[in-house]
Amino acid sequence: GMVNKNELPVTPLTQLQTMAFAIQELALYLDTHPEDKEALELYRSYQKLYEDGKRGPADAGKIAMWAWALSRVMDYAETLPGVLDLKNAIVCGHSRLGKTALLAAATDRRFAFVYANESGNSGAALARPRDGETIAQICTKFPFWFCKNYLKYMDNEAAMPFDQHYLLACAAPAKLALGCASGDTWAGIRAQQ
Repeated sequence: GMVNKNELPVTPLTQLQTMAFAIQELALYLDTHPEDKEALELYRSYQKLYEDGKRGPADAGKIAMWAWALSRVMDYAETLPGVLDLKNAIVCGHSRLGKTALLAAATDRRFAFVYANESGNSGAALARPRDGETIAQICTKFPFWFCKNYLKYMDNEAAMPFDQHYLLACAAPAKLALGCASGDTWAGIRAQQ
């Protein structure tokens, strides 16, 4: 945003705050643990969640852990009675955090509105038809984002007994808004329409 020497920088967050919105921000991929391929196996604090300290095939990946962290932020918000209008709580995110926002809304009814921007494959974009990034591409680069069972759909989307519209439906009754740049072919804009 623009910076005036005598004022705070004008950013979307400062603009929202001047309109009386309260914002609880959590930079999940930095605040909860570092971002690297082997990270999930290295998180000593998370290992105790798993039997023998190892993640099983159906155990949470990082996106589910981030969504869980967002619910903990809502837990904290509930300790501030009369300060926040929690019946209008919004969860939002971009890219991997767009996927996270969708999962948070699907698993926590306290979020009244979810906005996912450029969430793409494994977010709002359907895996079938293949448009933009594929499950094989995202799971090759970020296998730790998902439970290990999800990897069996790499180049095998037709075998999935579900698709991403299930995730979007699970967010109901939260209001849902999706954003995707028309020029972002990686995000699968046609698969989000």
